[in-house]
Amino acid sequence: IDLVSFSAGVKGNNVVLLRWSISTDEGDNILGFNLYRRELQGGAIHKLRIQPKDVGEAPVRENYNSPLQRDNLPDWRKVNNTLITGTNPYSYTDTGVAENTQYEYKLEAVMENDRSDTLGTTTVETGSPASFSIVRLYPNPCRDELNISLSSPDRTKVKIYMYDISGRCILSEEISDITESEADIRLNVSGLSSGIYTIKVVNVDGEVSSKRALVLR
Repeated sequence: IDLVSFSAGVKGNNVVLLRWSISTDEGDNILGFNLYRRELQGGAIHKLRIQPKDVGEAPVRENYNSPLQRDNLPDWRKVNNTLITGTNPYSYTDTGVAENTQYEYKLEAVMENDRSDTLGTTTVETGSPASFSIVRLYPNPCRDELNISLSSPDRTKVKIYMYDISGRCILSEEISDITESEADIRLNVSGLSSGIYTIKVVNVDGEVSSKRALVLR
Protein backbone atom coordinates (compact mmCIF):
# COMPACT_ATOMS: atom_id res chain seq x y z
CA ILE A 1 0.00 0.00 0.00
CA ASP A 2 1.40 3.40 -0.99
CA LEU A 3 0.21 6.57 0.71
CA VAL A 4 -0.43 9.16 -2.00
CA SER A 5 -1.56 11.98 0.31
CA PHE A 6 -2.39 12.47 3.99
CA SER A 7 -3.48 15.85 5.38
CA ALA A 8 -5.16 17.30 8.45
CA GLY A 9 -6.94 20.66 8.58
CA VAL A 10 -8.84 22.62 11.21
CA LYS A 11 -12.55 22.77 10.48
CA GLY A 12 -14.38 24.95 13.00
CA ASN A 13 -13.93 24.84 16.76
CA ASN A 14 -12.37 21.66 18.17
CA VAL A 15 -12.74 19.79 14.88
CA VAL A 16 -10.01 18.36 12.63
CA LEU A 17 -10.75 17.01 9.15
CA LEU A 18 -8.37 14.30 7.97
CA ARG A 19 -8.10 13.25 4.33
CA TRP A 20 -5.97 10.59 2.68
CA SER A 21 -5.65 8.67 -0.55
CA ILE A 22 -3.79 5.47 -1.35
CA SER A 23 -2.52 3.39 -4.24
CA THR A 24 -2.66 -0.35 -3.63
CA ASP A 25 -2.67 -3.83 -5.07
CA GLU A 26 -4.35 -5.23 -1.94
CA GLY A 27 -7.88 -4.66 -3.30
CA ASP A 28 -10.57 -6.28 -1.17
CA ASN A 29 -7.93 -7.41 1.35
CA ILE A 30 -8.10 -3.97 3.00
CA LEU A 31 -10.73 -4.07 5.73
CA GLY A 32 -10.41 -0.42 6.76
CA PHE A 33 -8.26 2.12 8.57
CA ASN A 34 -7.45 3.28 12.08
CA LEU A 35 -6.35 6.77 13.07
CA TYR A 36 -4.23 7.54 16.12
CA ARG A 37 -3.26 10.92 17.54
CA ARG A 38 -0.97 12.34 20.17
CA GLU A 39 -0.28 15.82 21.45
CA LEU A 40 3.05 17.33 20.50
CA GLN A 41 4.65 18.87 23.57
CA GLY A 42 6.95 21.84 23.46
CA GLY A 43 6.55 22.24 19.72
CA ALA A 44 8.16 18.86 18.99
CA ILE A 45 7.78 17.90 15.34
CA HIS A 46 7.89 14.26 14.30
CA LYS A 47 9.19 13.66 10.79
CA LEU A 48 6.93 11.79 8.38
CA ARG A 49 7.68 8.14 7.79
CA ILE A 50 6.18 8.45 4.32
CA GLN A 51 5.90 11.86 2.76
CA PRO A 52 3.38 12.04 -0.13
CA LYS A 53 5.36 12.63 -3.28
CA ASP A 54 5.24 15.54 -5.68
CA VAL A 55 5.19 14.86 -9.40
CA GLY A 56 8.45 13.20 -10.43
CA GLU A 57 9.73 12.73 -6.87
CA ALA A 58 9.99 9.52 -4.87
CA PRO A 59 8.40 9.33 -1.40
CA VAL A 60 10.70 9.94 1.57
CA ARG A 61 10.70 7.07 4.06
CA GLU A 62 11.85 7.45 7.64
CA ASN A 63 12.14 4.99 10.50
CA TYR A 64 9.77 5.58 13.42
CA ASN A 65 12.68 4.87 15.76
CA SER A 66 14.64 7.75 14.25
CA PRO A 67 16.54 10.10 16.64
CA LEU A 68 14.17 12.82 15.38
CA GLN A 69 11.58 11.50 17.82
CA ARG A 70 11.35 13.02 21.30
CA ASP A 71 11.38 10.72 24.32
CA ASN A 72 8.78 12.84 26.12
CA LEU A 73 6.06 12.44 23.48
CA PRO A 74 2.89 10.84 24.86
CA ASP A 75 1.57 7.50 23.67
CA TRP A 76 -0.67 7.26 20.62
CA ARG A 77 -4.42 7.32 21.32
CA LYS A 78 -6.83 5.67 18.92
CA VAL A 79 -9.31 8.17 17.44
CA ASN A 80 -11.99 5.97 15.83
CA ASN A 81 -14.18 3.44 17.66
CA THR A 82 -14.83 1.27 14.59
CA LEU A 83 -12.82 0.67 11.45
CA ILE A 84 -12.96 3.57 8.99
CA THR A 85 -14.27 2.37 5.63
CA GLY A 86 -15.46 3.99 2.41
CA THR A 87 -14.00 4.71 -0.98
CA ASN A 88 -10.66 6.16 -2.04
CA PRO A 89 -9.95 9.05 -1.29
CA TYR A 90 -10.98 8.75 2.37
CA SER A 91 -11.84 11.28 5.05
CA TYR A 92 -12.59 11.34 8.78
CA THR A 93 -13.69 14.09 11.16
CA ASP A 94 -12.08 14.13 14.61
CA THR A 95 -14.17 16.04 17.16
CA GLY A 96 -12.13 15.12 20.23
CA VAL A 97 -9.40 17.76 20.03
CA ALA A 98 -8.64 20.76 22.25
CA GLU A 99 -8.04 24.38 21.25
CA ASN A 100 -4.57 25.84 20.64
CA THR A 101 -2.92 22.43 20.57
CA GLN A 102 -0.59 20.78 18.09
CA TYR A 103 -1.39 17.16 17.25
CA GLU A 104 0.29 14.42 15.28
CA TYR A 105 -1.89 11.82 13.53
CA LYS A 106 -0.85 8.33 12.47
CA LEU A 107 -2.70 6.37 9.76
CA GLU A 108 -2.92 2.58 9.92
CA ALA A 109 -4.32 0.23 7.27
CA VAL A 110 -5.94 -3.01 8.49
CA MET A 111 -5.94 -6.05 6.23
CA GLU A 112 -7.26 -9.58 6.41
CA ASN A 113 -5.55 -12.19 8.61
CA ASP A 114 -4.98 -9.59 11.37
CA ARG A 115 -2.35 -7.76 9.33
CA SER A 116 -1.83 -4.01 9.70
CA ASP A 117 0.53 -1.45 8.22
CA THR A 118 1.33 2.07 9.43
CA LEU A 119 1.22 4.26 6.33
CA GLY A 120 2.40 7.65 7.60
CA THR A 121 1.83 10.66 9.84
CA THR A 122 0.75 14.28 9.57
CA THR A 123 0.47 17.23 11.97
CA VAL A 124 -2.04 19.99 12.62
CA GLU A 125 -2.42 22.86 15.09
CA THR A 126 -5.88 23.81 16.36
CA GLY A 127 -6.98 27.26 17.39
CA SER A 128 -5.27 29.15 14.57
CA PRO A 129 -7.08 30.17 11.38
CA ALA A 130 -6.31 28.18 8.27
CA SER A 131 -4.41 29.96 5.55
CA PHE A 132 -5.62 30.22 1.97
CA SER A 133 -3.99 27.39 0.06
CA ILE A 134 -4.41 24.36 -2.15
CA VAL A 135 -4.35 21.50 0.34
CA ARG A 136 -4.02 18.81 -2.31
CA LEU A 137 -4.84 17.73 -5.85
CA TYR A 138 -6.39 14.30 -6.31
CA PRO A 139 -6.19 11.93 -7.97
CA ASN A 140 -2.68 12.84 -9.02
CA PRO A 141 -1.88 11.56 -11.64
CA CYS A 142 -5.36 12.07 -13.11
CA ARG A 143 -7.11 11.13 -16.33
CA ASP A 144 -10.54 12.74 -16.83
CA GLU A 145 -11.21 14.69 -13.62
CA LEU A 146 -9.02 16.57 -11.16
CA ASN A 147 -10.22 17.59 -7.71
CA ILE A 148 -8.77 20.65 -5.99
CA SER A 149 -9.05 20.72 -2.20
CA LEU A 150 -8.86 24.33 -0.99
CA SER A 151 -8.38 25.70 2.51
CA SER A 152 -9.62 29.21 3.31
CA PRO A 153 -10.07 30.99 6.67
CA ASP A 154 -12.94 33.08 5.27
CA ARG A 155 -15.72 32.87 2.72
CA THR A 156 -14.30 34.03 -0.61
CA LYS A 157 -14.40 33.96 -4.40
CA VAL A 158 -11.57 32.39 -6.34
CA LYS A 159 -10.24 32.16 -9.88
CA ILE A 160 -8.59 28.96 -11.05
CA TYR A 161 -5.95 28.93 -13.78
CA MET A 162 -4.30 25.93 -15.41
CA TYR A 163 -1.00 26.28 -17.28
CA ASP A 164 0.81 23.79 -19.50
CA ILE A 165 4.55 23.15 -19.27
CA SER A 166 5.29 26.08 -21.64
CA GLY A 167 3.47 28.52 -19.33
CA ARG A 168 0.44 28.94 -21.60
CA CYS A 169 -2.88 29.35 -19.75
CA ILE A 170 -5.15 26.63 -21.12
CA LEU A 171 -8.03 26.91 -18.64
CA SER A 172 -9.53 29.58 -16.41
CA GLU A 173 -12.61 29.33 -14.24
CA GLU A 174 -14.21 31.58 -11.62
CA ILE A 175 -15.79 30.02 -8.54
CA SER A 176 -18.26 32.45 -7.00
CA ASP A 177 -18.46 31.10 -3.46
CA ILE A 178 -15.92 29.19 -1.38
CA THR A 179 -17.04 28.58 2.19
CA GLU A 180 -14.81 28.68 5.25
CA SER A 181 -12.49 25.77 6.18
CA GLU A 182 -12.14 23.39 3.20
CA ALA A 183 -13.87 23.08 -0.15
CA ASP A 184 -13.43 20.71 -3.08
CA ILE A 185 -13.58 21.87 -6.71
CA ARG A 186 -13.77 19.44 -9.62
CA LEU A 187 -12.14 20.19 -12.98
CA ASN A 188 -12.79 18.36 -16.24
CA VAL A 189 -9.39 17.56 -17.80
CA SER A 190 -10.56 14.90 -20.25
CA GLY A 191 -9.57 17.08 -23.23
CA LEU A 192 -5.97 17.59 -22.12
CA SER A 193 -2.93 15.74 -23.42
CA SER A 194 -0.59 13.83 -21.15
CA GLY A 195 1.81 16.12 -19.31
CA ILE A 196 2.58 18.18 -16.22
CA TYR A 197 0.27 21.13 -15.54
CA THR A 198 0.37 23.91 -12.95
CA ILE A 199 -2.84 24.76 -11.08
CA LYS A 200 -2.98 28.32 -9.69
CA VAL A 201 -5.80 29.58 -7.47
CA VAL A 202 -6.23 33.29 -6.65
CA ASN A 203 -8.75 34.70 -4.14
CA VAL A 204 -10.32 38.18 -4.04
CA ASP A 205 -7.55 39.46 -1.74
CA GLY A 206 -4.89 38.53 -4.27
CA GLU A 207 -3.56 35.57 -2.30
CA VAL A 208 -2.14 32.88 -4.59
CA SER A 209 -1.56 29.17 -4.16
CA SER A 210 -0.30 26.73 -6.79
CA LYS A 211 0.51 23.03 -7.20
CA ARG A 212 1.42 20.70 -10.06
CA ALA A 213 -0.72 17.92 -11.49
CA LEU A 214 0.14 15.09 -13.87
CA VAL A 215 -2.36 14.10 -16.59
CA LEU A 216 -1.89 10.61 -18.02
CA ARG A 217 -3.58 9.13 -21.06
